[in-house]
Amino acid sequence: MASPLPMPDVDAAQPGNPAPRFWLLKQVGRSGLKYLRSLMRDSTLGLQNSSTVGFAEIRLAEKSKILSSDDIPLPPRFPKLTLILPEKRFAPDFFTQAGYQFCSEKLRLLLDQPEHVVQFVPINFFAGGDEARAKNYTCMRVIARQPAVDIYRSDCDVEEFVNPITGERSADQGFPNRFALLEGLEARTEVFRIDENSTFTLVTDAVAERVVRGRCTGIEFADPEDLQYTDKPKRYRGPKGVVER
Repeated sequence: MASPLPMPDVDAAQPGNPAPRFWLLKQVGRSGLKYLRSLMRDSTLGLQNSSTVGFAEIRLAEKSKILSSDDIPLPPRFPKLTLILPEKRFAPDFFTQAGYQFCSEKLRLLLDQPEHVVQFVPINFFAGGDEARAKNYTCMRVIARQPAVDIYRSDCDVEEFVNPITGERSADQGFPNRFALLEGLEARTEVFRIDENSTFTLVTDAVAERVVRGRCTGIEFADPEDLQYTDKPKRYRGPKGVVER
């Protein structure tokens, strides 16, 4: 009797696909959808005081004379976000809501970043299941940022504008299908937001590998030059290199 064929290793590196030097940090789509459905079913769940914290962030930015408080660490005694999670079946290592990113203690240790690069801010965890409570969630704020993308070679809309504070002319990138990274890009830090579109975060391959090998849930790392929103396979960081799915 012939022996059965071996099952393919979905985490094996794909031939001819060397790992990119940088990866885009993303929430796993299924995890985000699960959380969104929980919020739709029960309006008492989720962030309880995002408006209060958001106004405090605006006042901090004005006081600091910067466009966004995202660019500086929050000071001591800054208002904390209050969070209520479902009692069952929701405890990923990473999830997002209303522009805020939340990470577990496990993910925090695997990222292993100094506070001037990534600030992990304590939150008020008001209610949730035992598994979620054990995650010891904090709000993850990526402070570091740098130029990283050639927006005119990227597949996106480009909007030019004048900075109202500095008066400098610059260009901003709309939602991308593909980031074209700058030629010879060198990271100043292992984790950083993209200057040209600061809602996106890049990490080095070493960081992505560390987190993936640690089997953190709710987080994935996508090839920034392969973000097309089609049914075609996309490239991600797996434990052994590049995977397509």
